[in-house]
Amino acid sequence: MASSRMFGAVSAGGRALVAAICVAAVACLPLATEDGNLVVGKAAAVLSPWIVAAVACSAFAEVAKGGIARRLTAVLDQGCDPRSYLDATEGLKLYPKGYDLSFVLAHRRACALVYVGRDGEAEALASSMELAFLRESRKSPKAYMAMLLLDVSRRLGDGALAEKCAQAIRLCGAESGMPWRVAASSYLRDVEEGAALEAEGDWGALAALYGRVAEAALPNDVRAAVEARSAQGSAFERAGEVASAEASYRFAAERGGSLPCALEARARLEGMAAQTARGGAS
Repeated sequence: MASSRMFGAVSAGGRALVAAICVAAVACLPLATEDGNLVVGKAAAVLSPWIVAAVACSAFAEVAKGGIARRLTAVLDQGCDPRSYLDATEGLKLYPKGYDLSFVLAHRRACALVYVGRDGEAEALASSMELAFLRESRKSPKAYMAMLLLDVSRRLGDGALAEKCAQAIRLCGAESGMPWRVAASSYLRDVEEGAALEAEGDWGALAALYGRVAEAALPNDVRAAVEARSAQGSAFERAGEVASAEASYRFAAERGGSLPCALEARARLEGMAAQTARGGAS
């Protein structure tokens, strides 16, 4: 979250989960439940060998697609290189029909488009994501899709879509303990808490919140950690804690690649160094 406003730009949440892969065995067939979990049903007695083989081939295809998706998202989430991610996904037809790998890739592409100033393309992709989100009826996938779409809508400053996603997360709830719903609810709670702390001007507490977000993001999502540390640096500055601000900015500057917040962190470090030099000279 580069800003803690509810519908402001940039969020440190929204870490994508790759869907569970079903692998059919001779004696049983995994089936997806409404909440995205797997249950095992006896299938050997009713499935002919060619059906089992077909399901197995489909499962291995999903494994392959999942591996490709992880490598692609790592370009942005680990490498913090939006232009390279856009180049890598340029030829992909990302038209998600519900929660699937293309939805995850579309979320990352929309974020990357915003990073490089191509907001119009990001808005078009967000519209496609919204249609898929509206079609999804399973609560856990819908909650997770709402979280990713909320992230994009906040980056674009689309308050109406952001509120729609927030409401969906609230309706899905986290009381069941389902991981996707818990993740979405936690993300929304961070967004709302950040907005409240910023409105109150409680910069110390806001910096602490960003610190928790950054710690939770690592090691899997360097991008989210960088965005959180950059925002933390700004909060520390407002709180008058210069040394802490410099440490947060330095993390973002060193780990953030070509992310806009990393460029901003480098500029802030240069500005702070220049100010210190002027103060020393006087």
